[in-house]
Amino acid sequence: MKLTNLLMLCIIVILGVIAYSLGVRVHVDVKQKPSVTEHETTKPPKSVPSKPSGETTTPPADPNKPSTGTKKPPKEDDPKVYQNNSFKNVVLSEKDGKIMVKGQARVFEGVFQYAVTSGNKTILQDHYQTEGAPAWGNFEISFDKSLAEKTGEGAAFELFIYSAKDGSKVDVLTIPLK
Repeated sequence: MKLTNLLMLCIIVILGVIAYSLGVRVHVDVKQKPSVTEHETTKPPKSVPSKPSGETTTPPADPNKPSTGTKKPPKEDDPKVYQNNSFKNVVLSEKDGKIMVKGQARVFEGVFQYAVTSGNKTILQDHYQTEGAPAWGNFEISFDKSLAEKTGEGAAFELFIYSAKDGSKVDVLTIPLK
């Protein structure tokens, strides 16, 4: 029995030394809820707070969605920003007869495709290589403005990736050119 107790005490001490070396501190105060400190930053324990009847709580904001309420409304001259799961901060601009598309992509092996389309017709299609996922790689693509003007109404710029499963276009981000 004493050998078992000694073995358990050794295991507890070893686990304590490992936790201390990793910077994990657990402090329990009888009067308060426990708090966990990881690498010198205090985090409250994960629990659902109780609320009195009739009181509602607001769910936490989703970091992937733009917040509302505190943001200023966009100005007319602010460029429109496009995004989806694979592309973010995508902005179109014009300079010296060219249309510039800048943004970030998080795609497998950093390869994605882009196309200029008009209805069901593809006018231009190519690919781009940037940093691979999980990093967000920057990209900058340019093409002649006349290409978009020739296509007429319904011209669009598409960013997409091909599915490894069936070769279909996935995570398509369509940006109207007119």
